[in-house]
Amino acid sequence: MEAIADTTVTQQIEAAVAALDDERERLEAERAAFAQFRKRVTAMDVHAPPSPAITRVKSAIMGASETTSSPEQVKHVRNAYRETVMSVPHYEEDYNQSLDDDLAEEFSPELASALATTNSLTPPVHQTLLTGCQKAVESRTTLLSAFDREADDLQQMRDTLEAMNSTLTEMNQRPLTAWSTNEVISTYERLSEFQTQCDDHAAERQAALHSQRIPGPSHTDEELNKYLYESLSVTYPVLADLAELSSHLHTARQRLEQALITR
Repeated sequence: MEAIADTTVTQQIEAAVAALDDERERLEAERAAFAQFRKRVTAMDVHAPPSPAITRVKSAIMGASETTSSPEQVKHVRNAYRETVMSVPHYEEDYNQSLDDDLAEEFSPELASALATTNSLTPPVHQTLLTGCQKAVESRTTLLSAFDREADDLQQMRDTLEAMNSTLTEMNQRPLTAWSTNEVISTYERLSEFQTQCDDHAAERQAALHSQRIPGPSHTDEELNKYLYESLSVTYPVLADLAELSSHLHTARQRLEQALITR
């Protein structure tokens, strides 16, 4: 009898696992980079500007006015961003944009403009930077948690499909003509149960996809599944492998039906 089982029945899920692992590595690098950037920004000493009266007194005494922060601090912020966030290994491949464009996307256009046009790091800009860094770290932490849940789902589905496929593999061990009628019937019933399970798993997966969204301000309207797997040959790997196994189950049941008819 021609083989029914397919050793690549979880091929798309295997590709999804690899893609998920790669994306997790990138996201962890970004989270660490933002944490490091925040640490460097936190270390910068920024004070509120003195009142005009105090400034005039100090100017009279010292012959020059004091600034709220060193003009070099904004330069240090920009350099720190380049050396942390923009230095992750995958930056050019995934983003490849200017520092100002990246700041605008990660924080806000207003903050990017402030860092491009001012010479001193004011307390409001400093605090906005720190708050934005914290949000960047937290959003990536939340997304990594979503990755963990997806990894668990992939593993469970891979195990389920492989267990079902093992029954099809057993059918290839000897010709159907050597099977007893009871063996044919019991195997047919088992495959029918598997077919129902595939349909149920597909329905559950489709329902889950409708509620999967990317956490964070940048991607709230994009499906997590599409975000993770758009580079693969199929966008919905779990559904693709379920459909593949379902097709094999259908073929196997047809052959079992034919075996019963010809007896």
